[in-house]
Amino acid sequence: MPNTYSIAHPVAAIAERMIESYHPRLRGIRIEYLWRTEPVKRRNLTELGTVAKITGRNAFLAKDPDPEFALVAVEPGTAFFSVDVWMLGWAKLEHPAREKLVDHLLSMLDAKEVADEDSGIVSIQLSIKAPPILAFPDVEERHPEAEGYLEAIEDALETAAESRKAARKQDADTKKAKRKRKGAQPPSESVPDQVQTRTEKVGDETLLMTVRVSGGETRMDIESVFQHSENATLVSAKRVDSIDEAEAFFDEFCIGRAPAFAVVEGTGKRASAKAARA
Repeated sequence: MPNTYSIAHPVAAIAERMIESYHPRLRGIRIEYLWRTEPVKRRNLTELGTVAKITGRNAFLAKDPDPEFALVAVEPGTAFFSVDVWMLGWAKLEHPAREKLVDHLLSMLDAKEVADEDSGIVSIQLSIKAPPILAFPDVEERHPEAEGYLEAIEDALETAAESRKAARKQDADTKKAKRKRKGAQPPSESVPDQVQTRTEKVGDETLLMTVRVSGGETRMDIESVFQHSENATLVSAKRVDSIDEAEAFFDEFCIGRAPAFAVVEGTGKRASAKAARA
């Protein structure tokens, strides 16, 4: 049989009360409550109701009628929820069971405020969440005395989450201890990081040394820029024990980058690069 729909006012009446009491996150969210003539089938399961998030073109077409409506507008549809309930199944339920069904369906709907990273504009993000467990009716009938089943599952999930949190903390503490054994101390807020630079011109090449002292660690970078070029190239990067060591390394590096012979100013004679620098 084809499934047909109609407005489910009794479901909406119960839902409105439950939203105020148990699901305040759904206040102000558009939710359409519908009867369906056929049950909900998922694999081998039969359910009395289902939920859906309506988005995009479907949401655009489902907006309130406009006398001048034409399917040419370029605007996004505003997402909303639909709650479908099997009419025949609803008729078989007593009032407490009906409230339980509506409570169950509303629990699957989620609405969160999300701020855009660039503009900071806050919007509502809708989503569907599944219940944590599924149950077989015949198993429930065979074990009516097995109380606390759901509570045990929730407690186990909470314990597992706490265990994962403790494991993450232990892992972070272990990494922190390793860094401390290696002598790497976290940066102090009272002592700002030090940055020192130095530039040397070697032939057509300009070398820039940058020394950074941060958290008890000293690192140096050497960049190269050739004449008539605006692009800098990283040619060396290393960790040193002190700024003096970085200065000495930079001196030797510049000597190594110099041409094999250079003209000694004022003499017109050629000498080794090291002698030319001297």
